[in-house]
Amino acid sequence: MRFSEEERRRSTLGAHSQGQSLEQGRGPVPAAPSPGEEEEEMSVQEKDILCTVLPETPPLPYPLKPLDMARGPQTREYEIPEGERDRLLEELYPFFPPLPPQRRVYDLHQGEYFQAREYRIIRERGRNLLVSPFYPQTGGTVLDWMPNANTPFQALKVKPAEEPPPSPGQEPPEEE
Repeated sequence: MRFSEEERRRSTLGAHSQGQSLEQGRGPVPAAPSPGEEEEEMSVQEKDILCTVLPETPPLPYPLKPLDMARGPQTREYEIPEGERDRLLEELYPFFPPLPPQRRVYDLHQGEYFQAREYRIIRERGRNLLVSPFYPQTGGTVLDWMPNANTPFQALKVKPAEEPPPSPGQEPPEEE
């Protein structure tokens, strides 16, 4: 994939502002820590934001496996059956309108496109978090998914929280 000079400049600025560097032809990659510097967790700010939007949730009923990261501590990734991928994308995608599984999206951290249904789900901070297929290399979360490289910033509307059903014998609230 070739980038225009403007895309390369934008990607370089974004990568450097996030403590990352660019490698020729590979998109952004995490910068190595300096000698004596401890490796820190990837995508801390994005996870903080997601935690303000998403409530804690029970674990999914799928096996978890260790996921090695290019930088920082290992995380845990769900092994999602192929037949469940589209449903889980719809269920876990935190924005409105829903993202069609076949939609091509751009990962700001990686600087590459992927099909939305190629996502990964990690289990961290008591939540099931959607991340890019490139997450282990560059840390792209669902917050870093854009429609295309030429329009990397857009306003996202958070999906409304579902109301729990009324308890047995309890009347549903009246609509105003």
